[in-house]
This record gives sequence, C-alpha cells and structure tokens, in this order.
Amino acid sequence: MRSMPTTKQTPITKQTHAAKQTPSTQVSKKLPTARSSAPPVIAQDAATRSLSHGWNWPIAAALLFMAVIFWASSRTSLPSVMFPAVGMDKLYHGIAYAVLGWLLAGGFSFWLRSPYWVVWSATVVGALYGFSDELHQSFVPGRDASGGDVIADVIGAFVGAMLWWVGWRWRQLRAKSGNTVEILTARPDHATRQPPKL
Repeated sequence: MRSMPTTKQTPITKQTHAAKQTPSTQVSKKLPTARSSAPPVIAQDAATRSLSHGWNWPIAAALLFMAVIFWASSRTSLPSVMFPAVGMDKLYHGIAYAVLGWLLAGGFSFWLRSPYWVVWSATVVGALYGFSDELHQSFVPGRDASGGDVIADVIGAFVGAMLWWVGWRWRQLRAKSGNTVEILTARPDHATRQPPKL
C-alpha cells in the first residue's frame, strides 16, 4: 500500500509585542524626564544682543543717572517746592534709587548668568553709591548727611532690582508658554490617529 506524501508544515512564528509597535507608539510610551533642579539661568540670545547693538546700554544709562544724582547733591540748596511736606525727600530718594537699581540690574544681566546675583549686585552697588552720595553731601555747604536717606536709598535700589526680576521672570514664563503651545500644535492628535496595522 502506497503511503500518501506528507506535506511539510512550516512553523508559524509569532511576532513579539515589541515588533508590532511602530516608532510613534514607542515614543509615546517613554517615561517623562525628571525636572532639573538647577537654578535659573539668564540666556542672552543673539536677538537680544543685536537689539542692544553689542553694547551695555543699561550700564551707560545708570552711569548717566549717577552723574545726575551727583550734580543734584553738589548743589548747596534745592528748591523748596520739591519738598512740600516732611519726609518727601525720603520718597524722592526711594524713587531715584529704584530707577538706579533697575538700570543696574539690567546692566549686570549682560555679565551675570544667575538672576539672584543680578538682584544682589544691583542692590549692593546702589546702596554703596547711596552711602557715598550722603558722604559727599556732608562736604557741601548747606547740606548734611542723613542715615534715613541711606536707608531709603537701599530700599529703593532693592525695589528697582526686584522690578527687573519680575520683568525677567514674566518674559521667561511667556517664552515657556509659547514653546509649549508650539510643541502641542506639532504633536499628532491621539484621538484621530489610526492604530498601527498588524
């Protein structure tokens, strides 16, 4: 009796789950990266430097403002209309040194990478200049040095430096939100994306 020829069956290999996945699904299952604990850093991009034409204009403006303060302190008397009430000179000192602190912080941001060092440096330089200004007034006839004016100068310089920090922080958050919107619009819609073919 002739035996029937047997057909050789080829083994069916099963595809692994990893082989079925497309690169898009593999990317979507990546674990989120941990947030960096590094301190914030000031980034001076090429666009910012091109707008400043390569020179530190806030420092130049701060030096000019210091010259104006020195000129005002060299006068033997100031118009009485500037101080209609007692204590108004402290307010003027605070406002003037707030402007100085803001300019100094903007200038130091060109050289220092940490915003905390920018605020600290602007406050210290503003306070030292306020102290030297009061010392200068002690040698001007009709003028005298005042510890209250020094305190107003220090507070004003710190407030001005913090105003710069608020502006820097707002620009940083705005840039981050803009990048997030750009990334989200570039991603495919998971609801309408077709599953990979097996």
